[in-house]
Amino acid sequence: MHMVRVITIRDDVYAQLSDLKIKNGMSFSEAIDHLLKENNVRKKGLLDFVGVISEGDIDRNASMFARKGWKHDEDMP
Repeated sequence: MHMVRVITIRDDVYAQLSDLKIKNGMSFSEAIDHLLKENNVRKKGLLDFVGVISEGDIDRNASMFARKGWKHDEDMP
């Protein structure tokens, strides 16, 4: 069973959603569902990036300061 909900969105967001809906022959619910699923597919967690940087691409100074943390402007390379 589907329940009907009333939501408030800005006019510009409504126009974009309406365009997506019309262009793809969807209902508003289908358009919103499509956008939510698309966003979840694109969302990556930190662990998804483990190993993507090669050893040669690492800036040793930046790496050292990232681990240590910047305490003062003069600490920055």
